[in-house]
Amino acid sequence: MSKEKEIRYFIEHQLVRKWFFEEGKQFTSTLAEHNEIFPRMVRQIFYENGCEYPYTDDQFTVAALHLEGDIYCISIGMPEPEYEGECHQILMIFDRSFSSQAYFTIEYGQSLIEDQTLRYCCEWTEKGEHLNYGQCSEDTLECIRQCVQIYVTNNKEAE
Repeated sequence: MSKEKEIRYFIEHQLVRKWFFEEGKQFTSTLAEHNEIFPRMVRQIFYENGCEYPYTDDQFTVAALHLEGDIYCISIGMPEPEYEGECHQILMIFDRSFSSQAYFTIEYGQSLIEDQTLRYCCEWTEKGEHLNYGQCSEDTLECIRQCVQIYVTNNKEAE
């Protein structure tokens, strides 16, 4: 795996997740209020690791969403993935008090049988456990709905 791919994977699956779980309110507020900051953070990480920044800032989208009731989301659209495991989208879902948080990734995958590209809905726990919920739609809103449903179901089971 190239250094650039390692950096992207680290950002998507470890670093952003760590910031979300450790600095929840502050991190999500910063992204919501200054959505242009995320590509700058990514660029800085590439430069600090001696790598050329392979993206343009407009390849990232950051949106703060009020989903339903007390459920909120920060959605980060990533540059088009090229390799398995890279993310199309990161979804950080939480309640207003941050008593419940979930970190989802919509990941690029390939079908071994039909040689087609697929999207997978995955969740990463605070401790780094990877949960794969299977294929999801290419429609961004459908992916968000699927993740919210998982979030709501998991919170009902925890009660």
